[in-house]
Amino acid sequence: MSRGLWQVGLDHVYHSEDFGTFFYGPYRDKYHLKKKGLSWSELPKPIGPLAWRFPDREVMEKQSPEEFAAALSKCRIDAVAFDGFEELIQPVYQVSPGAKLVVLSWRPYEEWQKSINSYAPAVNLENALLPHVFAAQQALPWPMVDRWFAKLLNDRELERALKSGGPPITQALSPSRASLSGREGALARRRMTLLWAAGHHLHPSSKDQYDHFHSTVGDGVPQGDIMHWDMLKHTYEDLCDFLGISPCPKSGKIPKARNNFIFLQDFPLVAMYNVTSELVLHWVNYMILGAVIG
Repeated sequence: MSRGLWQVGLDHVYHSEDFGTFFYGPYRDKYHLKKKGLSWSELPKPIGPLAWRFPDREVMEKQSPEEFAAALSKCRIDAVAFDGFEELIQPVYQVSPGAKLVVLSWRPYEEWQKSINSYAPAVNLENALLPHVFAAQQALPWPMVDRWFAKLLNDRELERALKSGGPPITQALSPSRASLSGREGALARRRMTLLWAAGHHLHPSSKDQYDHFHSTVGDGVPQGDIMHWDMLKHTYEDLCDFLGISPCPKSGKIPKARNNFIFLQDFPLVAMYNVTSELVLHWVNYMILGAVIG
């Protein structure tokens, strides 16, 4: 759905990777650094048991809606897919006057559970494999070289994107922004995982919980501002009609999104650049290590 929104003309369309990178990670860090007086070394770690050391509900509950809205507005977000942080739907909606809600309620619980069961092993493999491939820059101080290289080739485009809130990395990742394994890439991944480990997700364990979520998620939303989307029936034209976009730049049904290794599949040139450079660095690291200890 987020790709469909991007294709019909919305610019800052965020998935969880973008929401964590551009908004949630900095918002959480700022709270702990300035309001609690912590140092950088005391901040929550991005993954693992230490990620839960500072509950995120404190970040949301002890800051006012006005503070939340002010921080959120800096990213100039056009749309958000709340996949994996569903608890933030209402807080975001409450500070977004005129926002519309698209609810993907087309699948019954049994089909959703089947999809989750097939997705989980693949994403676990992805999370186990890719960190090893993209770890070469961490063995030696390569990020210093990468930072100079990025400035030389692309005027630090990724760094500027991190500061400005876009374009979203899940929608527009060009080869000139390909240095996701360098300093800015490590920063982006830290921010993503802070959101994923935050505990804002809803994972219904029964049909009743699943149906309850879809029947109540739109509470308080005016009738004309909510649409229950059916991937098997609705089209780009339906989306444009709902959003008031005319003429609609796309037609037909929105294609099924890739669920695993999406960056490698959606941005093959970026993948080729990153994988090749990392493999070369693995070889260079091996040669240097061999020379030192040999």
